Amino acid sequence: SRNSRMELSYAFLQGTDIKVPTMNFDVSDEQVHRLNGRLTVQNICPLIREISLHGWWSRARTLLDDSLRVSSDPNNAVQSTTSLTTAYRSALSLNQRHYAMSNRFVVDTTGGRLIAKIAPGSGELRKGVDFYQRTWNGSYSSLLNFGTPVVPDYRYNDNRNTISIPDVTTRNVGLFGLYELPLTDTLRTVLSVRGDISRVDADGLVPGRVANFYQPYYPGQAIPYSRDFADWGANAQLFWKLRPELERFLNGGRATRIPDGKELYVGQNRQGSNLLGNPFLRQTVVHQVDAGVTWVSGRHHAEVTTFYSQATDFILPVSRPDPDGANPLTAARSATNLNATIWGVEFDGTLQLPADFKLSGMVAYSEGRNRTSGRPLAEIPPLRGRLALQYDDRRFFAGISQTLVARQNRFDATLNETSMPGYCVTDLNLGTRYKGFTITAAVNNLFDSSYVQPLSYQRDPLTMAVRIPESGRNFTLSASYRF
Repeated sequence: SRNSRMELSYAFLQGTDIKVPTMNFDVSDEQVHRLNGRLTVQNICPLIREISLHGWWSRARTLLDDSLRVSSDPNNAVQSTTSLTTAYRSALSLNQRHYAMSNRFVVDTTGGRLIAKIAPGSGELRKGVDFYQRTWNGSYSSLLNFGTPVVPDYRYNDNRNTISIPDVTTRNVGLFGLYELPLTDTLRTVLSVRGDISRVDADGLVPGRVANFYQPYYPGQAIPYSRDFADWGANAQLFWKLRPELERFLNGGRATRIPDGKELYVGQNRQGSNLLGNPFLRQTVVHQVDAGVTWVSGRHHAEVTTFYSQATDFILPVSRPDPDGANPLTAARSATNLNATIWGVEFDGTLQLPADFKLSGMVAYSEGRNRTSGRPLAEIPPLRGRLALQYDDRRFFAGISQTLVARQNRFDATLNETSMPGYCVTDLNLGTRYKGFTITAAVNNLFDSSYVQPLSYQRDPLTMAVRIPESGRNFTLSASYRF
């Protein structure tokens, strides 16, 4: 109607044989359902400008296996402990299995949000409540073993449907408010606050599994089957317009993140190393300050931002137990809390040139430090930038872009990170538009550079961080119609 609007959407995704280089598996089959709905009512009264109700639901079912990996090849010489896979298949009448390991996951998510926009005086207040629930259940199957052809060991022979993520459900209720107020003609402020209450339950965790798998890694500590979290966040922003085209801003805030269900309760036996959740993880708290300036003049734009943040109980992977200790337990990839500092600077700009040309550029640099160990913080990208020249007369368009990434010399060797070389990649694109149709052709990595993105590696602190190279020169052609 004139003052209300309802939106409904449904999406379905079916995927098969999806290669995932940064994981130990590939996606054999995946199905995802997504349902969204939103109802908005405006101009209810002079005080209440708008009420919005938003709800969503999704379900994802994923099957992963290693059928294309050396771990499922009985003749590989890299993992000698898999050499009996074929014999096991024959002995157990499992010839139909074409993989050695597989994982299955089912994730259900439900949520809703109610927001009201209120106009008390010259400002605007948005307040509301939201809720979400996510249930994540995972299991794995393995034909791997610790034996040799001479002395076989059947402990891991035909492990089927062993729980890896024990039906973990996360529920969260949040209350929030945001108030935007013009102070003067050139000064405005935005204030926001949020409070959250969360609970994480491992409904599929059973006493036998706790005693045999989790407890040995946490001797003397009672493993909790559920965790409760409660905390708050806030943000204050100040914008000062020095000139009509120039504005400075200063932001300060506090934010929190609860541990993910996998970080808390994952549990999986693997050859050589295990996956182990840390049920004692604390939620991360970040305090951050941003400052910068924005310049907008017609179709020209530039923005510079600097930030500094301190994170308490930052969550990163770790090996457990201590690999330098005398504990005979199999090493396990787990997670831990630490304190960290992260700062950086970013620039983004666009310059409109004559004859329908546009020049754009971006530069970003961030640096992190692990204040608990005194080492550089892991998984921080190096200095990176992008420069692009684009031509667009609304009928035809073409462009060239250059991406440059510097060598990363700040890394944490305890997580098997190493210095990553820099690289330079050139991309081209061109296309045309006609009555709603758009056709685009592109050449990516024009000079066929061999490179690895800084964080594109198998993220496991217990093995060598295998680097995953990006694609060489490749071509794409796409067509779309807008109506």
